[in-house]
Order: sequence, then structure tokens, then C-alpha cells
Amino acid sequence: MNNKFIGIYIAENGIAKIYEESKRMPCNHPGYDIICPKGYKIDVKATVLSRYNTFCFGIQKNEVADYFILVGFNNIIELKPLHLWIIKSDENIHGRPLKEFLSLKIIDEPQYIQEYQKYEKLNRLEMLKSVCEEFDAKNKIEIKDYNVTTRRMILDTIVQIRSRIKGDTSPIEILVMLEKKKKETISDRLEIIPDEDVKNLRYG
Repeated sequence: MNNKFIGIYIAENGIAKIYEESKRMPCNHPGYDIICPKGYKIDVKATVLSRYNTFCFGIQKNEVADYFILVGFNNIIELKPLHLWIIKSDENIHGRPLKEFLSLKIIDEPQYIQEYQKYEKLNRLEMLKSVCEEFDAKNKIEIKDYNVTTRRMILDTIVQIRSRIKGDTSPIEILVMLEKKKKETISDRLEIIPDEDVKNLRYG
């Protein structure tokens, strides 16, 4: 499963913070998310560990990016980064360049994960963990009572709303607005906020 919230807010923002010298592209920029100081185009991909103990990254046969940063999180609830790999787009993986893959599956077990060890950046992973912990501490909100499917719906709704807002508005701020609607049903609570309400959000 590859959640939009993980990719757009947690992973991309987190990577931008640990690579402060890099330039981040606007949300949904085609082909890549970051340009490093050397001019390389980097596409950030993130996913959570599946019930089959597998990470599945959507490469989408991207031939624009020079490098891929792949971030694997433990689950959709805790969002703790477990792995961070940096792989060149023309690096041969299982006999063909990574950029030719539609998706890349990595099984998180010793006999399979070791072939990706040379791409793992443990120092950057620790930095990303700190960023995620800081985000979690500052933006805690009580949605823990929702099941995984509902939480995913909430986070995807946040992304849909953010796509209509100029600037980097906090997802937590949007979620607070959703919660304040105090509708009786989950479906009502998850409806898209009208434009006249969106304009009242603070811009980050």
C-alpha cells in the first residue's frame, strides 16, 4: 500500500528537512521531487510494510529522475521509518535498470534485504526518524480510535484538500477543521471542505 499522505507530507517534507541544501519542487511535480546541489533530480517514494512483510515502491517507469530515495515505514498508524535507500535510476536491479520498473518490491527479511544494504543510508535514516518523531510530538491528534481503513480515508482526504490550497498548509490543521464539523457519520466528517471554508486556513 502506498498512501498519498506518506509520500506527499511525511516522506517528501522529511527528506527536504534532512537534505536542507536541496531544492524541493512543488507538490505533484512530474518526474521528481527534489534537486540536489549537484543538479541531480531525485524522486522520493514511500510506502508502508505490507502484511506479507514487503515494501512495494511505485517507480512508474520514471526515466526523468536521476536518483530514487525509497523510504519504508512500519505501518500507517505509527509511521516510523525503517529503511531509507538511495538508488541511481540506471542502477541494475535484478538485471535491469531501476527506472524501467513499474514497481519495486523489497521483502523485509534478512535473506532478501541484504542485497539492498549497499544502498541504505543509515545516517540519513536516523535523521528522518528524528524529524518524524518531532512531527508526531507537535501534531498529535486523537484519531487513534479510527480503524486503519478510516484513518487512510482521513489522510487521503487531507491530501485532496491540500491540493486545492496554495502554500504548505498543515494536514493536522485541516484535520482539526474536519473534526470541528462534528458530523454524525464518518462519511459526513470526511466530505471535502467547501472553498469558502478552505480560505480561512492559515498558510504555512
